[in-house]
Amino acid sequence: MPVPSQPTFSVAALTAAHNAFKATFQPDTTPGFIRIRDASDNVLVQITLSTTNLVDPATGVLNLTMPQSDTATASGTAAYGELCDSLGNPHLSLPAQAGTVPAAGAIVLSTLNIVSGADIEIIAASIG
Repeated sequence: MPVPSQPTFSVAALTAAHNAFKATFQPDTTPGFIRIRDASDNVLVQITLSTTNLVDPATGVLNLTMPQSDTATASGTAAYGELCDSLGNPHLSLPAQAGTVPAAGAIVLSTLNIVSGADIEIIAASIG
């Protein structure tokens, strides 16, 4: 086995950890949400999560799914997203980036330029 350049966990450990983490923001069938904020911490949009967020048993990655887009309530440049439970308590903050494919450790949006009144969709959010 080569010397790791970063911490490396087994799939079993990742799966257990991510299932436990999922329970903090989705303890029952009430979905949590992701708040997208700008660098000054203003909320630009809040997007509801699906209740079917699953940990991939082959990789241990927690894939968050959003069943719909939501309307932006403010304009600005997306800087990060907060993963919140249904009561609005944040449990994880991730940097936002523009793109079309999932990126580990980031919330991927089609654009970082958010316009109030526009429908905003998160392309992907994966943890692990």
